[in-house]
Amino acid sequence: MALISMCVYSTPENKKDDCLLQTLLSLTETVDFSKHRLILSVNCYTETTLQILNQFKPILHKVIFNDTNLGTAEGINKAWAFREKGEHLLKMDDDITHQYPDATQAIERCACAIGEDIISRQTYLSQNCTLVLLSPVAGG
Repeated sequence: MALISMCVYSTPENKKDDCLLQTLLSLTETVDFSKHRLILSVNCYTETTLQILNQFKPILHKVIFNDTNLGTAEGINKAWAFREKGEHLLKMDDDITHQYPDATQAIERCACAIGEDIISRQTYLSQNCTLVLLSPVAGG
């Protein structure tokens, strides 16, 4: 079981609502939310942000509306405070494909490592550990 958390900072100027929408659509298609939870920490939002959040209510375990812009790290920590015992933590970004359009294709070529051991992305993690995602260049 994993707690997936994402910090949201959407303004009319940065136009990140589409990134949020695309990320939530992708999560809906790829994550079994009967086994995992999604918590959003919202630092700034637009009316469109609220509409998107309402559309995805069924997969949102919790939405935290922060009074001020806490920044990504503190916002994620607020979401992670709801971690349950034995739950893995996963930080999600809603703008990775906006900043790096080829990221979705590259991720399939990435390797994973725990310590010095390269492992399959499909490996089941039965205990807490630090998992490192190696880029195609780093992974050889």
